[in-house]
Amino acid sequence: MTSHLTEGHTLQGVHVERWGTGTPVVLVHGGGHGDPGGGALKWRFQRPLAEQGWELIVSDRPGMGQSPSQGPDDFELDGPWVAELLGDGAHLIGHSYGGAIATCASGLRPEAVRSFTLIEAPLFSVARDRPEARALVARLEGAMSERIPLVGVVKAFKVLGIPRDRELRERPPVSAMRAMAKGFKTMRSPDSFDFGPSIDAVVAAGVPTMWVDGGWSDGLRAVGEEFTKVSGGKLLTIPAGHHFPQMIEGGAPFNTAWQTFAGEL
Repeated sequence: MTSHLTEGHTLQGVHVERWGTGTPVVLVHGGGHGDPGGGALKWRFQRPLAEQGWELIVSDRPGMGQSPSQGPDDFELDGPWVAELLGDGAHLIGHSYGGAIATCASGLRPEAVRSFTLIEAPLFSVARDRPEARALVARLEGAMSERIPLVGVVKAFKVLGIPRDRELRERPPVSAMRAMAKGFKTMRSPDSFDFGPSIDAVVAAGVPTMWVDGGWSDGLRAVGEEFTKVSGGKLLTIPAGHHFPQMIEGGAPFNTAWQTFAGEL
């Protein structure tokens, strides 16, 4: 993994919004290339935190929302611009593929991470000995290998427990689904990477960590259990039944738990 912030994808052109004033919190959303929904949509239920003493730094990942593409999704290449967003120090939260990106960013600048929270991030390398995680990887690889990209991304949605609930996820138009399907086919698989060095850097820097689990996937639960063992962090289950535990009940359970965690530091 590179340690030079000038390499990889850059912050230039990335759409960034700042909500509220106070202690900075960088949020890195999930999803894939071609998704019209950016950070403002995906973190909308966390916006109340901006009224409680936090400055939320919300970006659109390249190729999503209002940010132009910088090439296929690659968590390692996205790490540098997220690390730059940390500034002089910030709390860091990453969801799903955005959690893989946040992990790379934390490894680049662990001294700038006040706390590190992951929400169902695909850090499969920490759970290679867990059959539940291996089974999930196999199902995802099956979706990615589909000959018809649109079929593959629909299958991946089912594997990842992405809900159809319109309150949680706006249904994208067919054109956007096709773009997302194309992006999914070129997305770098998290299973191809060893996140261990980044996590080791976080542990060595004494960064407090928390894993948030939606209570629906044995595979992601296994990853969370292994991550908390390695990092010495907390494991929080919010029974969502899907991949978006930060969104249920208008975000209240996650927001309350995260503020308690951050407030203890």
